[in-house]
Amino acid sequence: MPNRSSTFSRGKACFESGPTWSRIRFFPGDVARIPPTVLHSIQCTSEHPLRYLAIDCFLAGRPADEPTWDEHARAMCRINGWDYEQVVSKLG
Repeated sequence: MPNRSSTFSRGKACFESGPTWSRIRFFPGDVARIPPTVLHSIQCTSEHPLRYLAIDCFLAGRPADEPTWDEHARAMCRINGWDYEQVVSKLG
């Protein structure tokens, strides 16, 4: 599990985390640190798309099954039934 930091650059978000799913609102310029093993959800709450940079730090080394962002994205697409090519085409 990674130690994650996210910096919000555009849009507004509702961040929910932890065993009680406490809610925090985020705005451009805000930073969130998400410790390993903390379940979380980030949802856009603004009219325009949410943009943020998430930096994952794998303290125990890269995971063997998902050593890159691309492999992680492919795994998430498989799990959720999303089309990988459609997902990445929206990033450009």
